[in-house]
Amino acid sequence: MAKGWIRKCTSADHPDCPDEPPEVLPWYPKRLIDLGDIVKSKKGHRIFRDDPPHIADDPQRARKEDDPKDSDYVRLVSKDEGGRFMKGFYVTLSHCWGGATFTKLTEDTLSDFKKAINLKDLPQTFQDAIRFARRLGDKPGQVRYIWIDSLCILQADQPSKKQEEDWLEQSAQMHEIYKNSYCNISATAAVDSTKGLFKERKPDLLWEDEINLNTEEIPGYNPNDLIKRCKILDLSFWERHVEEAPVNRRAWVLQERLMAPRVLHFCEDQIAWECRKIDAAESFRDGLANFRLKAGDIERAERLKTFVPHVAESHIHGLSTSANGSAVSPHQTTYNHWRSVVERYSKTKLTNAGDKLIALSGIARLLSGSLPGVKYVSGLWGEYLASQLLWRVDPVFEHGKFSFPSYRPARYRAPSFSWAAVDAEIGITYGEFTKEGLLIKVEEFNILQDKGADEFGLVIEGCNLRLTGALKRIKLEKRLGENGLIRYRWDLAESPRGAEETYSNVYLDSPQDDKDILGPDGRVFCLPARINDEGYIVCLLLQRDKTKWGQYRRIGLTKVPPYDEEGQKQVYDRELSEELRVRDKEEIVLI
Repeated sequence: MAKGWIRKCTSADHPDCPDEPPEVLPWYPKRLIDLGDIVKSKKGHRIFRDDPPHIADDPQRARKEDDPKDSDYVRLVSKDEGGRFMKGFYVTLSHCWGGATFTKLTEDTLSDFKKAINLKDLPQTFQDAIRFARRLGDKPGQVRYIWIDSLCILQADQPSKKQEEDWLEQSAQMHEIYKNSYCNISATAAVDSTKGLFKERKPDLLWEDEINLNTEEIPGYNPNDLIKRCKILDLSFWERHVEEAPVNRRAWVLQERLMAPRVLHFCEDQIAWECRKIDAAESFRDGLANFRLKAGDIERAERLKTFVPHVAESHIHGLSTSANGSAVSPHQTTYNHWRSVVERYSKTKLTNAGDKLIALSGIARLLSGSLPGVKYVSGLWGEYLASQLLWRVDPVFEHGKFSFPSYRPARYRAPSFSWAAVDAEIGITYGEFTKEGLLIKVEEFNILQDKGADEFGLVIEGCNLRLTGALKRIKLEKRLGENGLIRYRWDLAESPRGAEETYSNVYLDSPQDDKDILGPDGRVFCLPARINDEGYIVCLLLQRDKTKWGQYRRIGLTKVPPYDEEGQKQVYDRELSEELRVRDKEEIVLI
C-alpha cells in the first residue's frame, strides 16, 4: 500500500507533488546511514542487502552466501569522504526520543559507525525503519540510505566545540535534509524509540467502510429507493490517529512533516499517508474527506501540507482566494500560512527549550522566498510588525478556575516581544497582519546573532525594538474570587474609577515567571496599540526595566471593550495622544 501511494504521488496524478528524484541526487545530507548493496542470491533469484565491506571481509561475522536474510549491519557514510560516489534515494525518520537510552553518534563512536553498525545495537524503531526502507522504491536498491538524527548528527551530554559546530551546521540545513528526501517515515504512535513502527492490530476493523442504509421515515426519503449505499466517514480519525499522536507533539516534527515531500505515518492500528494532494489511510486509501470533527462540530479541514509553497507557482506568485471569495495578495497568503504554522507549533514540546526558533527555521526560510525583502524578526516578520506584536496567551478555564500554564525558559531564547519567548501548553494566538487601526509605530528593530549564524535561527541577548506610542502607568492586581478563582485586573495608576470598574480582559504571558508586576510598585504600563475591527482597544502590557531607563519587557496583553466609552477615553484619548506623540515622540525600547 505504501508503495502504491508513493507511485501515485510521484506520477502526473499529483501535479503539485515532487516527481521521483533523479538516481543521483543534486544534494545529500552531510551523513547518511547506508542500507547496503543489492545483490542476487546464487540460489534462486532473491535480491537482498549485502554486508558493508568491513563486515563482508570478516569470516566470523559475514553473512553466508546462501543466507536468505538481509544483512544485519548498516554503516555511516559521509558526503565529505566520497559523496561523489553516492547514488540512490534517501528517506528520513521522525521519532520520539522519549526517556529511552540508545546508541547514538558521538565523537567516540564516529569511527566505529563508519565501519559497521549492528542492527541489534539499535532501538526497535530504528531497526524497523531500516528494514522497511530497504524495501521501498519501485526498483531494488532505489532507496539506498536513511537519515536518522541521532545517528547522523554528533550527540553529547556535555557538548564539545566540535559537537556544537556540527549541530549548528546540520540544524541550519534541516529544511534541505527533509525537502530532498524520497519519503519521511514517521513512528507516529511510538512514545519512544524502543516501541518500533509495528503494532499488534485487528485488520478486520479496516474491512468495511460502506453500509446499506434503510432511509424509510428519514425526511426526504424516496419510497421507491429505500436502501441507500452509504460510506462511513470517521471525521475525527486524522485528529486522533495523526495530529494528536505522540510524535506529532514534538516541535521538530512539525517542520519535518511540512518540509518532506511525503510522509508515511505508522499509526496505532494502520498506516496513514500525507502529501500535498491528499491525506489517506488504510481505511481511507483514496483519501480522507476534507472535513474534520472538532468540539462536536463538522468543519472544513485545514491540511498541514497546504501551509507552505512548493511546486505550484500559483500558490507563490498569483492571487489566491479567501474563504469569502475575495482576492488575497500572495504576501497575505504567506502570512496566513505562517500564522497557522506558528499556532500549531506553539502547542508542541521541545526536549531542549533553546531549540524553539531553530526548530522552525526551515519553514521560515522557505516562506521567506515568497516575501522578498521582508526581514525575519525572531519569529515575526518586519512587514506588519506592529500588529504582530499583539499575539496573546489565553488563560485556561477548567473546573471553575482559571489557570495560566505558560512559562519562560531559564535561559534567554528570544526578546520578550516575540511569541518564541514563552512556552504555552495550549499554544499562542498569533497577531493580525494589518496596518489598520494602529496606535503605535515601529521605528527600528535590532536582532542580534552570533557571527555566521543562520538568520532564521538562534538569537542572542540584546535584541530590541524601538517604537513610539502613548504609555499609561497602571497598577496590576491579582484577585481571588469564589472557589479560589484567580483573575487579574488593572486600572490606571491615578484613576477615579471604582474597584469593580477595573479592567479584567487580561492575557498575561507568564505570570508565574514575571516577578514584581503587581501593585503600585510593579512598574507596569499600558501601551494602546490598535483599535481592532470589533472596536476594542488592544494594548500591550509592559514592565519597565529596573536599571535601564526607557527599556521595557512585554508581560502580556489587554483589551478595553467598545461599550466602556469612559474607559476607552481614559486609556487612549486620540487627540491628546497624537499631540503628545508629535510633541514629545515618546520612544519605547522593547527588549
